[in-house]
Amino acid sequence: MRPIINLLICGLIVGCADDDNNPSSASTNHAPVIQTVTASPSTIRAYVSPFPQPYEASLQCVATDSDGDPLSFAWFCPNGDLQGDGDTDQYASFKSRTVGQFWITVRVSDGKSLDIDSVRVTVQ
Repeated sequence: MRPIINLLICGLIVGCADDDNNPSSASTNHAPVIQTVTASPSTIRAYVSPFPQPYEASLQCVATDSDGDPLSFAWFCPNGDLQGDGDTDQYASFKSRTVGQFWITVRVSDGKSLDIDSVRVTVQ
């Protein structure tokens, strides 16, 4: 009878063990989602001083994370002058001395996953 009681106690202890090391019990991360990326205005004049406005486009990215994780924003453009206020800034500005169409890309990350989108700015 004693071995059966020991077996039952061991079964209870093992059955109540913490599942922190079990991958199936770990919480799932959801990637951030970009709702919109906008440029205002979407057509600007080439940046030549002195030159009348507008020569700069204001950029905005609206994104959410269903897990509530803090988001970081990284803006990219191979040409032109791109300004932002750091990794947590959903706002940036763009100007260029070169005429053409430019795709400005934003990458939004929650530290585990990311979403990427772009907006076009035309420079005349």
